[in-house]
Amino acid sequence: MAKNGFRVLDSDLHLMEPPDLYQRYIAPEYRDRAPVSRSNQPGHYADWLLDGRPIPPWRTVPQVLKMNAPLDNKMQTVMREGWTRGFDPVSHLHAMDVEGIDVAVLFRTAASMMVSVDDQEPAFALALCRAFNDWLRDFCAEDPSRLRGAATVCSRPALSLHTARKERLSLPPGIDTPRPGQNSRPTARTVSKRAASSPSSPQAHIQLADSLTFSMAPTGAAARLV
Repeated sequence: MAKNGFRVLDSDLHLMEPPDLYQRYIAPEYRDRAPVSRSNQPGHYADWLLDGRPIPPWRTVPQVLKMNAPLDNKMQTVMREGWTRGFDPVSHLHAMDVEGIDVAVLFRTAASMMVSVDDQEPAFALALCRAFNDWLRDFCAEDPSRLRGAATVCSRPALSLHTARKERLSLPPGIDTPRPGQNSRPTARTVSKRAASSPSSPQAHIQLADSLTFSMAPTGAAARLV
């Protein structure tokens, strides 16, 4: 699929999380608090409810819904296969074929909003991140050579170094930090990214502003904070 000898990379292809993602992937001790979809739709169309809060907050704002309606209606037609297949890996790969994309870095759509709540306890935030990242790992397994996941991590002062060191992500290089929620104070820290230039590179490092280093092996080996 290369064009004139060059492979085409989409560096920001968004996923549409399935409405049952957290029920299937969150740790058992948090299953009773798992985000619930009220519409059984994917991504931000799921009308998520997290600890009684709507996610995203603007899904309950009539003015925003009215403004988005024309685009939403168009998406139903343009992405018909994705909607029919629930935006599974096969539909993503087919869409990439249509667009002439060889490799895509896959980002969350709703997952970062789940951990953009200032008063959320760190352990629960970590569980939400793990649930998404585990699902993302399985999603990319359909074709790891073309689907490259960007892990979501919660970035908050209360997250201790000891806890962070325990994290293990079987994903290629890439990190996506959550943004503060609509009704939250900004707490996410700046992250600079240095991705490996090729799959043969020994590792990629993502430097967090608090001097932690997220070391991820692009060969698919486990990643960890070091």
